[in-house]
Amino acid sequence: MVTRRNIRFTVDGLSLAGTLHEPDTRDAGARPAVLVAGPSPQVKEQVPDTYAVRIAAAGFPALTIDFRGFGESEGQPRLREMPAGKLADLRAAVSFLAAQPDIDADRIAIVGICAGAGYALKAAAQDPRLAAFAGIAGFYPDLRTLRDAMGEDGYRAALRQAIEVLAEEDRTGEVGYLPHVGPIGAHALLQGGEVYEFYGSERAASANYRNEITADTMYTMLTLDTATAADLVGVPALIVHGEKDGACPPERAVAVHDRLAGPARLEWLPVDTHIGFYDDEASIGPAIAALTDFLDKSL
Repeated sequence: MVTRRNIRFTVDGLSLAGTLHEPDTRDAGARPAVLVAGPSPQVKEQVPDTYAVRIAAAGFPALTIDFRGFGESEGQPRLREMPAGKLADLRAAVSFLAAQPDIDADRIAIVGICAGAGYALKAAAQDPRLAAFAGIAGFYPDLRTLRDAMGEDGYRAALRQAIEVLAEEDRTGEVGYLPHVGPIGAHALLQGGEVYEFYGSERAASANYRNEITADTMYTMLTLDTATAADLVGVPALIVHGEKDGACPPERAVAVHDRLAGPARLEWLPVDTHIGFYDDEASIGPAIAALTDFLDKSL
């Protein structure tokens, strides 16, 4: 059994919302805990809570948050992907957990799913209070790999087009928006496929989720690098990934695993889906089993 407690904490003058999932059974003394970072641009009630409930049921208090500008958290502009802000939010969330009297501040792990795994990886590299890292179906962007795949000219052209959106915002003072997902051919950040089948349907339904993102997000995607942070992650680490994943290629998971500075484990699941890690027990169940085993041994 798991109880949920709505919490709030402050970072950079902003009030952020979270949910602390706690096991009903209480052990003597302080226990290890887990911070869960979900896919972008999700809110805590979607995939983060799905994993946090299961983690708490295994005996680990688990915290999910709405990043600044999303869900119930403060922050302007709304629905903007802000990498530096997200890392600050995760750092403040660790501080919140460390301050709880029934949590052992020396045994806090961070777990990320999809883009959350990349941010969790970078947080683990930058915050020595984190004792373990796990990435599930992770999105780990590496700028050199992206540039090589697009070609130098293609990358520079895409960057120029994307930065024009920010230049337009500078000129007008207005923040542009576009749908997060849409069907093939739509004017949306992501088109068709598994991602649209999830976010464009009731599967992703949540009172605080909107199928919308700031128009400058493509620039963020072209400039975000989290994979290289693996070089600085010396704590125990777990990478869980599907053998086939059209959204987050398995070779990127291998590259991150091979760069990790500390003891690392790579767990392959015999699935050919990315979104299955969001709401399909065939993917979530084995991922949670690997994760809880890792947490038991690492914390």
